[in-house]
Parts: sequence; C-alpha cells; structure tokens
Amino acid sequence: FLASERAAYISGAALHVHGGGEPPAFLDAATANKER
Repeated sequence: FLASERAAYISGAALHVHGGGEPPAFLDAATANKER
C-alpha cells in the first residue's frame, strides 16, 4: 500500500509500525544447541 499512488497523502508523521508479537519459534529451534 505504501508504494501505491493511493498512499500519496501519508506524511509519515504519525505512522506507527508494529513488529509483531512474540518471536517466531524457529529462532529458539535454531539456537537450541548453542552454549550461552
């Protein structure tokens, strides 16, 4: 949407970006054998 012509009115002054909720499960699986 942000790359389309319909987004011409968006200034970015109040654009909230949310990264998501909890981390994906594959990150824990990829580091299961890693020493801390």
